[in-house]
Amino acid sequence: MCGIAGYFGPGKADEHGLLASLRHRGPDAHGTWATTLPGATKLQLVHTRLKIIDLSEASAQPMHLPIREVGEGAGDGLVLVFNGEIYNFQALRAELVAGGHRFRSAGDTEVLLRGYAEWGVEVFARLDGMFAMAVYDGPQRRLVLARDHAGIKPLYFARTQDGGLLFASEVRAIIGSGLIGNRVDRVALADYLRFGSCQEPRTLIEGVRAFPPGHFGVIRLDEGAPAALVTRPFWLPELLPRGPIVNEQAWLDEHQACLAATVREQMVSDVPLGVFLSGGIDSTLLMELAAAAGKEKIVAFTLGGGLTEHNEGAIAMESARRAGVHHLLVQLNQEEVGSWVRDGLGAMDLPSSDGMNTYLVSRAARKEGLVAVLAGTGADELHGAYGHARSLGRLIAAVKAAGPLSRPLSRLAVAGLRLGAGTVPGDRLEGLLAAVPSAWQVDLEKRRFFTAAQIAALWPGGNGVGPSWSPPYVDRAAFKQQGVREQIRLTELRGYLLNTLLRDCDWATMANQQELRVPFLGRRYMECVLRAPERMTAANGNPKPRLAALLSPEARRLAALPKRGFTMDYVGWLTGPLEAGFIRAGEVLREAAGFDFDPKARLAALRVSRSQKEARRLWALLALGRYIGANRLISSSNER
Repeated sequence: MCGIAGYFGPGKADEHGLLASLRHRGPDAHGTWATTLPGATKLQLVHTRLKIIDLSEASAQPMHLPIREVGEGAGDGLVLVFNGEIYNFQALRAELVAGGHRFRSAGDTEVLLRGYAEWGVEVFARLDGMFAMAVYDGPQRRLVLARDHAGIKPLYFARTQDGGLLFASEVRAIIGSGLIGNRVDRVALADYLRFGSCQEPRTLIEGVRAFPPGHFGVIRLDEGAPAALVTRPFWLPELLPRGPIVNEQAWLDEHQACLAATVREQMVSDVPLGVFLSGGIDSTLLMELAAAAGKEKIVAFTLGGGLTEHNEGAIAMESARRAGVHHLLVQLNQEEVGSWVRDGLGAMDLPSSDGMNTYLVSRAARKEGLVAVLAGTGADELHGAYGHARSLGRLIAAVKAAGPLSRPLSRLAVAGLRLGAGTVPGDRLEGLLAAVPSAWQVDLEKRRFFTAAQIAALWPGGNGVGPSWSPPYVDRAAFKQQGVREQIRLTELRGYLLNTLLRDCDWATMANQQELRVPFLGRRYMECVLRAPERMTAANGNPKPRLAALLSPEARRLAALPKRGFTMDYVGWLTGPLEAGFIRAGEVLREAAGFDFDPKARLAALRVSRSQKEARRLWALLALGRYIGANRLISSSNER
């Protein structure tokens, strides 16, 4: 796992500054490469390395394949910087060896580079892994960027003030380069308030964009700067072949074999490997599958104590004992939690209302020596476990069935809810009903954080800034051909999973120099699950029946237990050790972004109400204000 960055343009990027900003992602080694191109332009590539597979210098980056080994053309050959892991690299390596390639290293980086030399941009569709990469293609005089199918690994880019292009694994590296402005993207800010996270492709910084998942992009280096970045998809979930499952048992067998193979591939590591074990279905199944593939290779890790519910540590310990897997149960004291939470806020690459639980688990596991870990991230979204596809599908069907009466009935329902439950629940229902008949917009509204009225009261300076409504698809026609439930499932994958969970997983683990692997988001496994109708992956009363069925008989009772999770004491933190920080964050939001609220009054009200929902909203404001202040961002309306 690593950090990458690069610059193409008429000027020059500060390589030392980029390396410093990405060192936490790759503390074990670093490297740079540069070349001068026609038209007095320059290409620079930067890499920081966290050693996971093949710890030798043979897998160091930037990795160069000289022109004599590329096979044709002229120039300086190929150069690669790469962040991630290619889990099917051994099969690809065997294919390349059969084709005449000779390897100097034992890792996946050289397989990726030689795979590009052999297949060009078609290599990306062959990969099963998580990655963000850049390839300098000397013979073709082009720079190629690519990001994995699900967006597990981040990649950001921006046009620089001198007309060049800058890209990096983190937004903060781009901000700190000094090559772009520091204005807040007001639409992205509105989206943050709506969802508790920025929505791709926008980031909180104007002009900085996320590279789309499942795409590669080409920059013609012989065009000079500014050269166009032309992107093309190599994997789109809405275009995956779907159809009736004729033989359900055959699919069930395929599903089991595919998940087992995915876990087995993702256990390849030359450093200590663990699995985050919560005691729930997803992590318990990962542990059991990993144990079957080689229990001596893994350690099960659980963060217990006051941060968890339902005696999670005891259940996890029992599961690990039955599987014969070494188990570590760690409990943090109050001082550690307070200190680590502050550090976690400072580690955010983009502000987030969530992710602190992952940061705490990751830091505790890394302290115990676990450099790479497996986690159950993505299983809920892929398998429709939240139930959104069913409940929201029924809502859409009911509104459609009402026909001309839908509007008056909607107004009546909203008014009744406001009267009985309060303004905020009524506003949320109003937003849901207004989004009908769009399945994906309804699903996004379900994930809403602040209501429109709450945003207007908080941020009068944002008056007139509308939502961006970034669609969760590239091919609209193919997406619309799916049923409502399937559209909602795809929206969860390209919405909440991409914009909140995966982004939080990246910054929270990389801040601790740890690689997080997510087997449920393996490309081949996702394709297997998405081929099946939603009824086969989610069911009433059992949110993940296909996964629960794969548990051992002794562990299957876990499927009936309440969903477990962290008890994050937002109320205690905000009214205690982080009180001063919240007040400062509120001042930053007023001065730099045009917010209008009294942080002291909000905290006083929180002390009385002890509302966890209100605390989560205030936590989102703390993260936002702290990030804007730490990175010295200004609102475009405040620019001097």
